Amino acid sequence: MQKRGIRPFIDRLTFLQIFLFWFSMITLFGVIFYATNTTVHILTYTQEKTSQVGLADSIYFSFVTAATIGYGDITPIGLGKILAVLEGMLGMLVYGVVISKLVSVKQEVILDEVYTLSFEEHLNRLRSTLYLSRSDISKTISKIEGNALTKQELRDIPMILHGLDSVLNDILRLISTKTQMENHYIKTLEEVHLGLIFNSVHLTAEKVLELLYAFRDHGLSWKNEKMTAALISIKDSLRLLVEPYDNHADEQVKKRALHIRDTAQDIEGFLRNIVSS
Repeated sequence: MQKRGIRPFIDRLTFLQIFLFWFSMITLFGVIFYATNTTVHILTYTQEKTSQVGLADSIYFSFVTAATIGYGDITPIGLGKILAVLEGMLGMLVYGVVISKLVSVKQEVILDEVYTLSFEEHLNRLRSTLYLSRSDISKTISKIEGNALTKQELRDIPMILHGLDSVLNDILRLISTKTQMENHYIKTLEEVHLGLIFNSVHLTAEKVLELLYAFRDHGLSWKNEKMTAALISIKDSLRLLVEPYDNHADEQVKKRALHIRDTAQDIEGFLRNIVSS
């Protein structure tokens, strides 16, 4: 929903638009001063009261009034005083808009730097968590191959997989193009970031597949509702993760996304074979 009010309107203004308004206001008031002065005599020279103020000097008086300089060489009379006060107030409002715009630009710069640091920290934390997940799965595989896996450790595997699925969902929210469009301060994910995170996801997905093969090769009875649900959720998260990048411009990103998709299909195929056997 589009916000309404003075602040959003000011934020949409450019410095060129503000300057053009200010210049137009000065010119308009200068013309008004000159046109009115020919009939009512609202401007006069301080030292030469008999001389009529011309168009150029009327615009000059308008400028010094809008700029709140007020040299005093030209003096407003009667209606001219009201017009001068009105222009002075408008000039101060324009200055206020400029100051507000400058503050807004400074805030934009600061917020952009803060969100950049936060984004990169979040990205690094997710990659570290993926590494820890791979490490836990690798330890489990080693114990399976060494016939040292206890029943309790087997029951704990769904928790490891559930934690991995949570990380994948966090990554999905981080790189979601829809979220980036809705939130101005969400950093756009660059190709280098996508490459790093996709590489970590692919390595982790391969470890999950390696774990399943270890179950099969060593004849472990692992099938249960929690394990199956966790694996299905991981498979779905992997597919959702790479879905927007099927036709990505960067070939490396597209290639890594394809690898992740293939691994998700392998996990799905493994689960299908288990169910049918």
